[in-house]
Amino acid sequence: MSDEAEDDFDSIIRDITPYVMKSLEGKGFFVSLEELIFNKGADNPIGCKHDFTHATALLIKAGYTAEDREDIFAVMRSRGGFCDCEILYNALEESLPRERYWKTRAAELKQNKQ
Repeated sequence: MSDEAEDDFDSIIRDITPYVMKSLEGKGFFVSLEELIFNKGADNPIGCKHDFTHATALLIKAGYTAEDREDIFAVMRSRGGFCDCEILYNALEESLPRERYWKTRAAELKQNKQ
């Protein structure tokens, strides 16, 4: 991809990101994905296969087309979401799994200092 084409693609992704995120939130996508990945509030992503298996299934179930899914995953990757768990850790502005992770890490670090 040429630099100009890449810039155009990045611009399109930036432009559609708020609409994609709002659509996904409206369909309960992130809540459903979290339930699959962090089974019953687990601290570690026990359901993640480090691909988009669960996200793809949820998007299909919600009626998103293959073209929609390409755009959605481009948005997720642009926000650091390269698999199911990374969507939850990185792509969301506010992330309960990320918050739990860092609270746990902070407690571990504090305990290790003692």
